[in-house]
Amino acid sequence: MRIGLLPARKAPLVPGSGIVLLTMAFVFGACGGESPVLESGQVDTMGAKIALEACPHEYGFFDGFDSTPCDIYVVDPETGTVSHLTTGSNPVWSPDGQRMLFTHRTDARRDQGVYIVNADGSNVSKVATGLSPAWTPDGANISYTSGPCGEQCIYLAQPDGSGASTIASGVFSSYPYSWSPRGSHVTYIAINSTPASVGLYVVAVTPGSAASKPLSAPDTAPGVASWFPDGKRVVFLGRVHKSHDIYAAGIEDAHQTRLTTIGDIEGPVKVSPDGLRIAFLRSEAEEWGLHTVSAKGSDLNFLTKGMTGHVWTYAWSPDGKRLVVLTREQDNYGLWLVNADGSSLARLAELRATPDKPIATVRALSWGWSQSPMYPN
Repeated sequence: MRIGLLPARKAPLVPGSGIVLLTMAFVFGACGGESPVLESGQVDTMGAKIALEACPHEYGFFDGFDSTPCDIYVVDPETGTVSHLTTGSNPVWSPDGQRMLFTHRTDARRDQGVYIVNADGSNVSKVATGLSPAWTPDGANISYTSGPCGEQCIYLAQPDGSGASTIASGVFSSYPYSWSPRGSHVTYIAINSTPASVGLYVVAVTPGSAASKPLSAPDTAPGVASWFPDGKRVVFLGRVHKSHDIYAAGIEDAHQTRLTTIGDIEGPVKVSPDGLRIAFLRSEAEEWGLHTVSAKGSDLNFLTKGMTGHVWTYAWSPDGKRLVVLTREQDNYGLWLVNADGSSLARLAELRATPDKPIATVRALSWGWSQSPMYPN
C-alpha cells in the first residue's frame, strides 16, 4: 500500500515518495466542533520538522523481523507536507535539525546498523553497529547501545562513529535511555540481581566518575525516565501493587516521590521542554488518550477528548507549547496538533495504507531534537 493523506485541498506530489501532500480542512476544538482552517504559518514550530517511522510489519523497533524494511518520513507541522527521507527505523533529529540518526538492518540477520543522514536525505552513511541511537544535547557526539540482548552497553562516539567509549554496561536493551539536558548524566533501565526486577539507574558521563546508582525503589518497576530542564530531577512511570502512576526522583539524593495517584497511566511519560507540564497516556476506558499534569502532579488535563481513533503516541514541540499526537483507527494513522492547554485540537494529516505499500504500524515519533523518539506501548 502507499501512504497517502486524507484530502482537504490538493498539494503537489513529492517526487519519488508516492505521497500526496494534502492538509485537513477543519480544526477541531478541544470538545469537538468545527473551527477555522489551520493555515500555513499558524504554528510556531521553530523550524523543526516531525519525523516518523512507517513499517509494513508490527516490529518496527528492530527494523523488522520481517524482510521488508521500514521507511522514515518527515512532516512539516505548518503545512502537513509529508516527504520520504530514507529507509530505516528509530529516527532521531540532531539538536540543530540538520542531520538525523536512525537504524537499519541490511541483511537477513537481526544485527542493526546506526546510520546518519542529512535533513534533505543526502549523505547516508553507517557509523556504528547497534541500536537506540541518540545525540548528546550539544550535538557534538552520538550514543548508541550494542552487545548481547539484556547485557548491552551504552557507547559514546563522535558523529562519524570514531572514538567510541563505554558509558554504562548491563543495559536492558528493550528500553531507550535518556540524556540529561546538559549532557552530564544518562539514565537507563537495567536488570536488578536482588531482587530480580528492573531498575532505573543514572550514571555521570565524565572520566573517572562514580559508578551508576539506582534512582527507583526495588518494587517500582520503572519505565524510561524524562528529565526536567534543570537536570536535577527525572520522572518515570512506575508500578506498585498493580497501580501505574508517575514518580519523580532527584539525581543527587535518589529520593523517589509519587506524583500521581490516579492509576491507569501508560507510557511514554514526558516532561515538557519548559518543565511546566508532564504528558502521558492514560488507559482508563472513558478517558483513554493524552493527558498532562503539572510538574507537581496536580491539575490533570485531558488533551485529546473527542479525538477519533486510538492515541498511539505523541511528542512535544521544541518550545513546549504544542504536542503532535499519532492516532490509529483500524489501518489508518492520523497526525494531530494540540496546544499544551488542550485547545485548538487540529488534524494535521492522515496516513493511509494502499495495496502496494502495506502499513502495519507507524511509530518512533519525534519533533525536533529530543532525548529519544517516542514509541507507543
